[in-house]
Amino acid sequence: MGTFADGESGSSVRTKINTAIEKTEGTTAISAINVDGGAIDGVTLGTNSAVTEAQVDNININGNTISSTNTNGDVTIDPNGTGDVNVGNFKFDADQTVGAGQDNYVLTYDNSGGKISLEAAAGGGGGGAWNLISTTTVSSAVTSIEFTSVSGYKSYALDFRLATAGSNLSMRFGTGSTYDTGTNYGSSNTAFQLTSGPLNQGIYGLFYIRDLERATTTNNRFGFVIGTYARTTSSDSGYTTFADEYKGAQGRNSIQLFAAATNGITEGTVSLYGLSS
Repeated sequence: MGTFADGESGSSVRTKINTAIEKTEGTTAISAINVDGGAIDGVTLGTNSAVTEAQVDNININGNTISSTNTNGDVTIDPNGTGDVNVGNFKFDADQTVGAGQDNYVLTYDNSGGKISLEAAAGGGGGGAWNLISTTTVSSAVTSIEFTSVSGYKSYALDFRLATAGSNLSMRFGTGSTYDTGTNYGSSNTAFQLTSGPLNQGIYGLFYIRDLERATTTNNRFGFVIGTYARTTSSDSGYTTFADEYKGAQGRNSIQLFAAATNGITEGTVSLYGLSS
């Protein structure tokens, strides 16, 4: 508003008063302001130009990140009463690496620490239970079906029901996406051949695989494969028992079913289960 001098004319005083009123009624741009206390109520921030960073107690908002500034500080979203936390697109980021090795992991909650964690699923009583690791459904023709980098189980079961287009069906093991094609599948074959001739309709069965990753100093053998399958063709049907031993290197962690002909697997479903003990 300014100051008034002794003997100042009435018109000068009115001018200063009117100027002060106009400032309180209008909008004034202030290039810099420092508020050290008090309250600011009923205002908006960043309406015309975004606030680039905000610090409230231990919470910092900058760009697309809401973070805590105190050492090992939690960021808590705590609705009042029965209110919910509603999240749009949600991505869970665990403290550990998440990938194919966690296919059978589950979310767990620790009440004492108030934490959600990603952990391996526990087996049931009586020596463990079969847990579904992964299922592959074939709706368009493929040459192979693969379960890569599986781990954490003593035994595996491969349950399959597939249709093929006049092609043999075989199985082999490997590490990651690299499969052993050497003479390690019994009888000097380069794979376990599940059929002795081409299929015209389909094959279904269940195979039990013991100690897929077991390390051993004797011939590097991981155990055995045993199972029963049936093939249904116009000229051949019935059950066949299959058993053999793999003689390749230790540490195998991938399983592949493949057809002799390109895109020879036309449709069907394959499921892999694991047994922890």
